Amino acid sequence: HKIDLKTGLEFKPVDRVYICAGVTIQLAYTTLGVGYCFKKVRFDMACAYHQVLGFSPQASLTYPCN
Repeated sequence: HKIDLKTGLEFKPVDRVYICAGVTIQLAYTTLGVGYCFKKVRFDMACAYHQVLGFSPQASLTYPCN
């Protein structure tokens, strides 16, 4: 297997709002998302892009949020 570099970043511009981005070099896979923490539940929406497969929407709920 070839070595791959995967990295991500999460930024919190204001209270309860998150912006996320990630990339993997070997697979040319990029992600971008936003999240919101309401009381104890966090809701995230993201979209990933792959050169062959195209766009893939994603969503998640997390309890409890930090």
